[in-house]
Amino acid sequence: MIQQLIARYGEISLKGKNRSDFERILVRNMRHAVRDMPEVEFDRVDGRVMVSLNGADADEVTNRLRRVFGLLSLSPVRVVQREIEELVQAGAQVLGDYEQVESASRRLDRPFTFKIEAKRTDKRFPLPSPEIARQVG
Repeated sequence: MIQQLIARYGEISLKGKNRSDFERILVRNMRHAVRDMPEVEFDRVDGRVMVSLNGADADEVTNRLRRVFGLLSLSPVRVVQREIEELVQAGAQVLGDYEQVESASRRLDRPFTFKIEAKRTDKRFPLPSPEIARQVG
């Protein structure tokens, strides 16, 4: 189940001393897009905006946020404990969900491929990013 979204933005991160003003305006615009969904919360973290759904419909929130100027991408998040076994299980679940959608919606005239890319914002995790990606993949 999708619990959060990661919202990435582009050019405003280059604005120097005005960056926090631009980020604040972006979050304000995101809040406005889901103004009738009070359970949705926003938190600026490491050059991104974490969107906590708190039970809101992920597809509906994603569709609304796609229209917010300045956002480059929205990625679904599944929250797990900081253990490699849980990451591997979550990866298998996501791949299983994706395979079902892919096989139902597209021609299968080429091999199904995927990529795992890890980025540790918490460097206290015992494995480096390439090793996490290798094990989950």
